[in-house]
Amino acid sequence: MSDVLLDFEKKSLEFQLKVTESPLSYIKQQCVQESRIALAIYIPYPILMKWHELVGIKDERGNELNYIDLLNFWIPGRWFKVSKENGSRIHGRLRREAGAVVNKYTGKKVSGSKREEANRKGLTLNIYETELVVPHEIEENLSAAEQEIKEWKLRYKDLEKEKESLARGMMEAIRRKENEMGETVKTTEEKFRDIEEKNKELSEYIQNLEKKTGFLCQGKTIDSLGKRQQSRRLKELKEKSEIALWFLESHGLKLSFLKVQEAATNEFHTLEFDQLSANETDQNNLETLLFLLDKFCASDELYHELSLLSEDLPRTYLIKQRRNELNKLCHIERTPGQYPGAQLSFSETLQDHIKQFLESNSNHKGDEPIKVKISCDGAKMSRSANFMIMSFSLLQTGDLVMSSKGNRTIGVVNGPEKYETIETSFSEIINDINSVNKNGKIKVNDKEIAVQLFLGGDYKFLLMAMGMSGATSDYACLWCKVHKLFRWDMSKDLSHYNEELKRTLQEIKELSSSSKKFSCVKSPLFTIELDHIILDELHLMLRVTDKLTENLITEVMEKDAKQDFNMARGKEKGVNLDILIKTINELGITFSLWEKKNADGKGSGTYDWTSLVGSDKKKLTKLLPAKLEELDILFPETKETVIKLWKDFYTLYSLINSDSNAGDFYLDIFQKSKDFVNLFCSLGGVRIGYEKKRVTPYMHALVYHVPMFIKNHKNFRQFTGQGIEKNNDDAKKIYFQKSNKWDAAQDVLLLEHRQEALKHCEREKRQYTKRKAAYWEDGIIETRKKRKRACLRELQNDHNGADVQGNNLSEDKYNKMTVKQLRQEIKSIGKSTAIPCPS
Repeated sequence: MSDVLLDFEKKSLEFQLKVTESPLSYIKQQCVQESRIALAIYIPYPILMKWHELVGIKDERGNELNYIDLLNFWIPGRWFKVSKENGSRIHGRLRREAGAVVNKYTGKKVSGSKREEANRKGLTLNIYETELVVPHEIEENLSAAEQEIKEWKLRYKDLEKEKESLARGMMEAIRRKENEMGETVKTTEEKFRDIEEKNKELSEYIQNLEKKTGFLCQGKTIDSLGKRQQSRRLKELKEKSEIALWFLESHGLKLSFLKVQEAATNEFHTLEFDQLSANETDQNNLETLLFLLDKFCASDELYHELSLLSEDLPRTYLIKQRRNELNKLCHIERTPGQYPGAQLSFSETLQDHIKQFLESNSNHKGDEPIKVKISCDGAKMSRSANFMIMSFSLLQTGDLVMSSKGNRTIGVVNGPEKYETIETSFSEIINDINSVNKNGKIKVNDKEIAVQLFLGGDYKFLLMAMGMSGATSDYACLWCKVHKLFRWDMSKDLSHYNEELKRTLQEIKELSSSSKKFSCVKSPLFTIELDHIILDELHLMLRVTDKLTENLITEVMEKDAKQDFNMARGKEKGVNLDILIKTINELGITFSLWEKKNADGKGSGTYDWTSLVGSDKKKLTKLLPAKLEELDILFPETKETVIKLWKDFYTLYSLINSDSNAGDFYLDIFQKSKDFVNLFCSLGGVRIGYEKKRVTPYMHALVYHVPMFIKNHKNFRQFTGQGIEKNNDDAKKIYFQKSNKWDAAQDVLLLEHRQEALKHCEREKRQYTKRKAAYWEDGIIETRKKRKRACLRELQNDHNGADVQGNNLSEDKYNKMTVKQLRQEIKSIGKSTAIPCPS
C-alpha cells in the first residue's frame, strides 16, 4: 500500500473504524434477511473526509486508489477483506456519503462547535456475505502458492548448476574478447576516465540541481508576461533545458532545437541550440581575449567594432559562445530573503581553491591546517544599489590576500548593511561555513584536509555578525566587557581584559537572551570563537588617523579664529588652514575642505573635508609630521606633543605590520600602544578632541587585543582588509561597465568565475626592482610637482596668446559693425551709450 496511506493512518489514530451491529431500520427499509448481512462497520466522518482526498491518488504500482482499497486498509486488524469484484454497492455508497460529508465540513456556517459535533458522527455500513472474500478461495490460493514454492525448490538445484556453467562461459567469452580487443579496451578506459574527469564539475552541478527547486516556476506563467519578459524567460528556460538534457550526448545525440507550446494560447516557441564551433580558431587566443575583455570590463560592442577592423581577430559570436560555456560550469543560486542576490557553495568553492593551493605548493606540510579568513563588507554601488559582498581568502597565499585575486566572492546581496540582511540572505552560506568550522576539515581529492576558519572585516561587520550593538554602545568591545568610560585607563595589565573580562562565544549567546546584556542584543550568526575573529589593520589605521586629522584641523581652525578676531578688515583670514591644505597637497595628496550648507543654502558653521584612501592616509601619517615642524600653524604650547602623537602612531602602525618573530614582540607593541593612548589623553582639556571619552574602540583594541592577536597568530598583516576593499572596487567596476543592472549580483559572480577559470591566460608581468628607495619615497613627489608646474606654465602661455588673438579678432569685428550694432554691444556689457555732460 502507498506510503501516503501510512502517513494518513499515523495522523488519524483518534478516528478508527469499529465493527458494530446492523440497525433494524436498515433491514426493514431494504427488505433483506438479517442472515445475508455478515457485519456492520461504523466509519467516523473525519475518515470519510480523508478518503475523499485520497481517492484517485496512485500507489507505488501506478494504480489509482478507490474506496474499496481504503476500506480494506482501514479495517481494524485487517481480519476480513471486502471483495473488489462484488463491492460495487459499497463503493457507490461510500462515494456518495463521502461527498455529502465534505459538503457538511466546507459550509460557510461550519464553526468550531459544529465541526466538533460533526466529528462525533459517522456512517454505519452493512456488508453482505457475498461482498466478502470467501475463505475457501483464500485457502485455494495459499495451496497453489505452496505448490509453486515446492516446484521452485525442486528446480533450485538445477538452477545452481546452470548458473555456474553460465558464469564459466561468460568468463571465457570475456577473456576471448579482451584478447581480441587488446589495447582497445585500455584505450577506451583511459578515454572514459578523461571524460569522467572533465565532466566532474557538471556532475556536481547536476547533484546540486537535484536538491533545488530552481526549475519550478515561482511566478507568472509565460502567457501572462510581456514581450520583453517573455524573451528573457525563454532565454533562461533555454539554459535550464540544455542543462537538464545533458545526458543526450552520452547516447550519441546532439540537441539542435527544442519546440514548446504555450498551454493557454497554443503559441509555439522554438529554442535554437545549434551553434557554430570554434574548432577552427585558436582556442588559447580566444580564451586570452575573453580574459582581457573581462579584466578591463570591455563591452561586446567595442570588441565587435575592433573585430571588423581586423580579419585576424576571432568573430564576436565565438567570444560569446566561449563565455556561455564557462558560465554553465558555474553553479549560482539565488539567495533567500526579500533582497535580490546570488551565491555560490562555500564548501565546494573552498575545495577547488585548496586543491589549487596544494598543487602549486607541494612543500606544504600535511599536518598544517589551511587557514581561511571569511570576510563581509558593504559597498555603495549607486544611489539606489548597496551591495553586501561576502568572500574568503587563504591566508597561506601570502601577499595575494592584499589583492582582489586572493579574495574569492561567494555571495552578493543588493540590500542594506544590517544584521537582518546577513541573517536571512546569507543564511545558507553561513550554515555551510559553520558546518565546515564544526568539522574542522574538508575533503579534497578523497583526502581529509584540516582547515582553520577566521572571521575578519571592519568593526561594524564584526559587531553585527556577532549580534552586538554598534560601536557607540556602552560595551562596544567585541573581545572584552570594558565600559566605554574606562577605555582610556591604561593602568591595567594585558591579562585584565583577556582573562578576567574576556568574552566568549557561549557567553554572547547567553547574554543575548538575558536582562543584563552587555551590548549583546542578538544571537551570533557564526560559530567561530572570538580568538579567531581578528580586527582589520587597514580600518584600524583609517579610523585612528581620521581622529588625528579631525583634531589637527580643529586646532588649526581654532588658531585662525583667535588670530582673525583682531585682524583688520580687508586682510586675508583663515591663513593657517590654507597653509595646512596647501602643505597636504604638496605631499602629492588631493585634499580640500568646505563648509556644509543648511537646507536654505546658507553656511551651517560645520566643515567637511576629503575622505582619503588607505595609501594617502599612510603617506599623510608618514610625511606630514616633518612638515608641521617647519610650519607655525599649531599652538606653540602643544605643537611638539601633537607632532609626536602623529610620529608615534606611524611607528606603531609600521611595527604591527612587521614580520618580527621575537618572543616578546607583542609586549613591545603593548607598551608602545599604551604610551600612544596616554599621550593622546594628555592633551585633553587643553586641545579640543583629545578628551578621555574620545578614546575609540579601535584605540582600546590596539592596546589590549592586537598584541594578543600577534602573540597567537604571529603575522597581523595577513588579516588586512585591503583585498576586500579592492574586491569591492572590482564589483563596482563590473556594476557600471559590465552589467545590465537586471541581475548585477549574478554578473559579479560570473565574471569572477571566468577570471578564475582563465587565470592561466594572464600575462606574467616583468619584475621591476626599486633600486633607489629614496626616489620612490620623496623624489617622485618632487618630480611630479615640477611636471605640474611645467604644465601650468604652458597653459598660461596658451591663454595669453589666445587673449592677444582674441583682441585682434574683436577689433576687426567692431570695425565692421554699424552704429546700431555698436550700441547694442555696449549695452550687452553693461555700459551706457549716453555722452556725459561737461562739468
